[in-house]
Amino acid sequence: IVGVDFLKFEALSEDAAEMLRTMETSAQRSADMIRQMLLFARGGESKKVAFQVGLVVKEMAKTVADTFPKAIACRVNLDAQLHQVSAIPTQIHQVLMNLCVNARDAMENRGRLTLAAQNVHLTTADIAGWPEAAPGEYVCLSVTDTGSGIPAELRDKIFQPFYTTKAPGKGTGLGLSSCRSIVKNHGGFITVESEAGQGSTFKIFLPALIEAAEPAMTPVKFTPPAGKGEQVLVVDDEASLLALTCAALENFGYRVTAFSTGGEAVSAGRAEPNKYQLALIDLEMPLMDGETTARQLRLLNPELKILFTSALGDSAGQLPQSIMHAGLIPKPFTTDDLLVAIHNALTVK
Repeated sequence: IVGVDFLKFEALSEDAAEMLRTMETSAQRSADMIRQMLLFARGGESKKVAFQVGLVVKEMAKTVADTFPKAIACRVNLDAQLHQVSAIPTQIHQVLMNLCVNARDAMENRGRLTLAAQNVHLTTADIAGWPEAAPGEYVCLSVTDTGSGIPAELRDKIFQPFYTTKAPGKGTGLGLSSCRSIVKNHGGFITVESEAGQGSTFKIFLPALIEAAEPAMTPVKFTPPAGKGEQVLVVDDEASLLALTCAALENFGYRVTAFSTGGEAVSAGRAEPNKYQLALIDLEMPLMDGETTARQLRLLNPELKILFTSALGDSAGQLPQSIMHAGLIPKPFTTDDLLVAIHNALTVK
């Protein structure tokens, strides 16, 4: 993501600028999905936020247009004033992606896919088949295809774990089951309307957030804090990220020395123990890991500020407890993330 930030300063054509925006969105979405996978593996749960689902619908439509066969036409229908929902955006994206891929397969790569979102009011009668749901305001996301449809005798089975109608090796049977689980964890429910040979419509109902409208505020452009010539030691075994990180820091007023191994960094620290004000160290390095590198550097300079980076997320369990440090920046990070973290580490006493 730091690499994408660099391209923003270049003079680009409108087409190239649009491609850059798509790259940035995709990179951020991938980073979010990786964090979600790590949270799931550790048994954690990400925080829900007030979220406008129309944004993820539009993003999904663009993904379909860019990656699905051209014989699949994609349409989008959105209410003009969609309510927000309380959701984990990455998980809603995952549900939509799963449903769209299933629709593509059901249409055998040819047909019409319609993505929609609308505000709906559900009465007690409307939710009669869903005892966990409450009447009230919802946002309904729907995915409609013109594919082969689902026979009546199979519609009650498709949400069961490990059930799949795909050929061996083509599906795990976990897609719709995980979709239902995600939607349920958001306080909603999912339905299907389908007939054999007549296509299918999957509807996701999520409780709406109804709040009094607040006056619109003019967004304030964020200006990341710059350095004032501080000496920063950067240690990372990933060469491309090391180069991008150093360039970003130098562009914003820091003086940077870079090493790809902990041993080299410790040797430099031994030669000039008081040269550096801060060390930015990757935790996952071969031979000498980040914690060991930090400990050796701190012995040479007790005043050295330590900031870690990691591709394994920002769980407190990942942070070394044997050495005082200023925190951790989860990879991949943006230039703004990097500059704010370093500024905070250097200014907090």
